Amino acid sequence: MAASAKEWRTIEIAEEIQPTSLFGSKFVGLTLATDLMRQVGDLADITSGQLDESMREYHRAADALAPFKRILDVYTSQWFGSGSQQKAKTASPALNFLKRQEAEPLLNAADEKGLDKALGKLHRDDRRIAETALQTARQKRFFHWELEFPKVFYRPRPGTERVVERLEGAGFDAVIGNPPYDVLASEELGYDVSQELAFFESAPVYEPAIRGKKNLYKLFVCRGASVLGKEGAFSFIVPMPLLGDEQAAGVRRMLLEKTGLAAIEAFPQKDDPHNRVFPEAKLATTIFVTRVQPSKTRIAVRTHPGRLLTGCYSGLRFAHQLRPPLESHAHGPAGWPYRPDWH
Repeated sequence: MAASAKEWRTIEIAEEIQPTSLFGSKFVGLTLATDLMRQVGDLADITSGQLDESMREYHRAADALAPFKRILDVYTSQWFGSGSQQKAKTASPALNFLKRQEAEPLLNAADEKGLDKALGKLHRDDRRIAETALQTARQKRFFHWELEFPKVFYRPRPGTERVVERLEGAGFDAVIGNPPYDVLASEELGYDVSQELAFFESAPVYEPAIRGKKNLYKLFVCRGASVLGKEGAFSFIVPMPLLGDEQAAGVRRMLLEKTGLAAIEAFPQKDDPHNRVFPEAKLATTIFVTRVQPSKTRIAVRTHPGRLLTGCYSGLRFAHQLRPPLESHAHGPAGWPYRPDWH
């Protein structure tokens, strides 16, 4: 679960939050804090003295970023007990709390002692919101990508060295992985996930994954695409139903229309534990390779009889003839084979 500084700024403008808030006139503090963390990444850490310096500077930068993480923790907590779980985020008590001057001491607290002191001075209702937010952030391990990786998302403005800002198109050069394939459902996992579902259903970044069962791999695909830089590349190994299952239609459409798919490797074998990709899981899988920029070039699609890649290729684009998994199918947008019932 995560929120972004960019998302908060959108809410701040929509809600007409006064510039006395932390992300108002003090918003410049975020860029200064992220610049401190960026500089930590440039420090040498070969000798013990350099390591000590890196650790000191890291803690200094982390302390500077802490108030901004706390804002996003309180904001995200509105789906986990600190406010309404409805999509109308503006009615949330957590968001209303962030608008008030009374929140400033809590948000700016430098350490646990300062937090306890700030909590003690809050009105009972505000204290409940703040305590729930802090506890939930620890339990759910809220992860705010921009603040965890400031060097990726914040850079000096072109032509300057010290004017740091969040640049458009900032993000990772590459995202690769094997996401979890579990279904996010209380009956599947054995515990209540209604709050998690409310959060994912309210966040626009996950909208393509909401159709049908909330399989975690679909949510991960959406998040992976969202943190790519403008020249970034993205590759996951996921269940093969991504290629044709109706419940994956939203994610499939996003990949087709919003990214530049380059290759698809399909591994339909699932019955032979010695020849399927994951011996412990009876599951057909596929690997996709894409870039953030949409492309009209043809997609290389190959089907492999077992767990190994077959055929020769160079880089991310294959030199051989396009061979769709199902030879009789036509080619849809961007060259992906499709059937009429693939939506």
